[in-house]
Amino acid sequence: LYSGRGWVDRDRLNRGPLEAVDVGESLESSVGSKVNTRTLKQTVTVLNNNEFPVLFGTYSVSSVDSLNGEKAGDGLSWRSRDSELIWDVDGKKLAYPSTFEVTSEVPVIPVQELTTKTYEELYKGNDLEKMFLQLPNDFPKRVRELAEEITAEGKTPYEKTALLQQYLQQTFPYTNNPDISRVTSNDFVEGFLFELKEGYCDYYSTALVTMARSLNIPARWVKGYAPGEQPEIPMNPAQQQSGTVNNNYTITN
Repeated sequence: LYSGRGWVDRDRLNRGPLEAVDVGESLESSVGSKVNTRTLKQTVTVLNNNEFPVLFGTYSVSSVDSLNGEKAGDGLSWRSRDSELIWDVDGKKLAYPSTFEVTSEVPVIPVQELTTKTYEELYKGNDLEKMFLQLPNDFPKRVRELAEEITAEGKTPYEKTALLQQYLQQTFPYTNNPDISRVTSNDFVEGFLFELKEGYCDYYSTALVTMARSLNIPARWVKGYAPGEQPEIPMNPAQQQSGTVNNNYTITN
């Protein structure tokens, strides 16, 4: 929920149906896919002692294939509505797995097709729509007006969202240390757009989601991880000749 001050998750465990799942079990999504997918298998190794409330995997995880090298294990719960794989939901203090393997079915996004789809074609009959249009009753008028001005030339939801993204990217410099002393507004997005005028990922993403919602375009704010870096791995001549690909990524944020 966007509160005006930022994002709040008042009832993380009950905001959607949640069920215990086993390693190797097929994870069903309650949101029917309208696009083709490609299968991606991932091995995740945790290089520090951090523990997380979820297991990470490319959207959307379709199965957990192993935990710590074993084809079995406890502690997994699945929320199909959000494709969210939750760890240790019962608070049993289970040790976060040092390594795990997951399989995902990754949507192949038909960008050209989406660009032309009308609001009716995209969202009619979507019962999740209302949830992802939520804004506070006192959401600032000038943020709505700015969103309308930016997207005036857009004819479809996709075009309007792309215009919002372009505006945010081209207008505001990125910094991890914004000067928040400039902010007087009580609303996080209004303060960013009109007073702070600089910021980091949370500022950009929150502005995009709330401005889209103000245009009646459903949008969801998602926390995840940065893309990471692909380290160079020395390959012998045989590997180079065979076209072996380095599929390793080190993710630090």
